[in-house]
Amino acid sequence: MTSTEELYEQLQILHQDALHKLITFRLDETWKGLSQIEHIITQAEYYATRACVDVFKHHLDEVKQRLAAETSPGNGA
Repeated sequence: MTSTEELYEQLQILHQDALHKLITFRLDETWKGLSQIEHIITQAEYYATRACVDVFKHHLDEVKQRLAAETSPGNGA
C-alpha cells in the first residue's frame, strides 16, 4: 500500500500535468485564433487598398476624358 503522502504527491503531479496540457492547448488555440485574425486583417487591407486604387483609376479616367474634351480641336481651345 502507498501512503497518503505518496498519493498526494501523485495527485499533485497529475494536477500539474493536466494544467500544463490545458495551458498548452489554450495557447495553441489562441495562436490559431490570432493567425486567423491576422489573415482576415491582411485580406481586409488588401481589399481596402484595391478599392482605393479602383476609385483613383475611375477619377483619373474622368479627368483624362475632361482634359481630352477640353483640348479637342472642336472645342476651340
